[in-house]
Amino acid sequence: MIFLLTQMLRMTPFDCAALVVLVILFLANIIRGMTKSLDNKYYLALAAETIVCVFFDIASVLCLDMTENPLIPMIFNTGYVFTHVLTALLYLFYIFSITDTWHVIRRKKIHLTLLCLPMVATAGLLAYNFWSHKMFTYDGMVYQRGEWFLALYITPMFYLLFGAIYTLVFRKCLDAVQDIAVLSIIPFVLGVVAVQFYVPDLLLELFACSLSFLLLSVTTQRPEQMLDPITGCGSRSAYLKMISRNYATNRSFNIVMVDIHSIASLNATTNYDAQNKLQKSVADLIRKTQADHNINADIYQPEFNRFRLVLPTERMVYTTTLSASLQGSFRGLSFVYNICIVKAMMDFPDARSLISWEHNFNMYYTRMNEVQRVSDVSQKELNILMNTERIISNALEKNSIEMYYQPIYSVEKDAFVSAEALMRLTDEQYGPISPFLLISTAERNGMIHMLGNYTFREVCKFLNRPELEELGLEYVEFNLSVEQCMNVDLADDIIHILEDAELPPTKVNLEITESAASSSAERLMGNVSKLYNYGFTFSLDDYGTGYSNITGMLQYPLDIIKIDKSFVDNWGKDNVRAVIESTIAMFKKAGYKVLVEGIETKELADAFIALGVDYIQGYYYARPMNGDAFVEFLRKAV
Repeated sequence: MIFLLTQMLRMTPFDCAALVVLVILFLANIIRGMTKSLDNKYYLALAAETIVCVFFDIASVLCLDMTENPLIPMIFNTGYVFTHVLTALLYLFYIFSITDTWHVIRRKKIHLTLLCLPMVATAGLLAYNFWSHKMFTYDGMVYQRGEWFLALYITPMFYLLFGAIYTLVFRKCLDAVQDIAVLSIIPFVLGVVAVQFYVPDLLLELFACSLSFLLLSVTTQRPEQMLDPITGCGSRSAYLKMISRNYATNRSFNIVMVDIHSIASLNATTNYDAQNKLQKSVADLIRKTQADHNINADIYQPEFNRFRLVLPTERMVYTTTLSASLQGSFRGLSFVYNICIVKAMMDFPDARSLISWEHNFNMYYTRMNEVQRVSDVSQKELNILMNTERIISNALEKNSIEMYYQPIYSVEKDAFVSAEALMRLTDEQYGPISPFLLISTAERNGMIHMLGNYTFREVCKFLNRPELEELGLEYVEFNLSVEQCMNVDLADDIIHILEDAELPPTKVNLEITESAASSSAERLMGNVSKLYNYGFTFSLDDYGTGYSNITGMLQYPLDIIKIDKSFVDNWGKDNVRAVIESTIAMFKKAGYKVLVEGIETKELADAFIALGVDYIQGYYYARPMNGDAFVEFLRKAV
């Protein structure tokens, strides 16, 4: 064995080096889990096939010293030439895969047939060579090229040149690094082939191939960018690239969107390992359901609680089974999810509109734990979702955002002493737009800071109305979104707008949410401290909807704690009522004022007054109304 290894290193050093590189790459991709997608499978096939090619090349050289039968090196060299040509064909298939354009080739069966014909012709020539010796032969155990030898180079050169042209045509389906890597490999390999053609004893071709595969591993086989390390699903980068490619090449595809809502709340009660285990369990369940239905769909996880399954056809039966599996497997965790089927090319005209819509599809899909389609939403609602950015920009430009005010009742003073400012937008084309949709879109695209400053300026204008003080309005509550709270310029912007309006800070109470208080504490504390020192007061909004980290929340200078409507809606449940009673008692004992939201009946108002709350807000007293209507409401209430 040692003698054989020594002979290999002495006679075929470049092949031995190629063998080491290829085996390492092959094993590394398996260990990293790069085995599921089509391009990963072709990469592994390339590496494995080239390893076989190296074996044939080494064997054809070694057997010259180990046998006197010329048929044996003839067989090995034929195997080497055949697998060498096959490598070029597999590389072409790999290009089809990483550009995700197999559907272009498969549109007509003749395309694939024509591509395989040169490979079939090469196999025929190699078989004929055993009798004709037109390609190569061994004369007295000495390798000799035949008069048709050049024919063996035509097929791989055809595949490589076809691959170069194909890559240029579909380069929009690759990122810049992939584009350069795929194209640069072709002239590199062709150059090495030319060198070996003129210097046949210098066996460089396969070493050049191994270096090429190493380059592909670094530039295109990147698990940190293309795979989620926990679930093994495609990453957000891979998902967005898939959508862009399919639209660019006009490929029909369907997406099963699975959004799991309960994961966020479950995270509050589980540790990091348990969260990861839950994510992986969902991904494994999706794969198992696919296997049971004999479906080979690509699975992506663009965000922590979102899974996307890409299918060539709708497969409604499979999707219904998946929904049932999710309910059955996670029954004890109060699993809540949405499943939506998207026929991408039919439902959306381009990639941007699809991506924009999917961020907010839960706005209109309120039937939890059911399978729904995009067609379940009206075209008007779809248009709103796809054009929200334009709607916001148009509203800011035309000053068409109106502020509404919902009165807040003071139990102690038996009067309406404040109100919550709420944004309302009615688009000239689509009509009323959901405030939640506006804020979520603005937070995502960075417009929230302009929107926040605009609405605060409108509130300050309203507070300058002289009759408000006469009618007993002490202040207005103004909501700060999570993204606004993270803005380093927030405090300066708020103070500047207030000073321009010549108002004292006591006229505005700023509301921050539990989500904001649980986020970047350092930046939020900087903003809150600056505004508090200037004279603003603060409320904690929507208590009970976030992670309820009381220790973290109470580090802020809060005056009022607002109990969210979701608690009130479950007032009839004894356990919820007990929690509400103890929560109110806790905050009152700690010196905070308590406001309860969502009161819609006199019975609820009386019940919470008996519990000692300070303020009540809800439809029982009044719905949100515009400025003029609110002033009139105060006049009648005085």
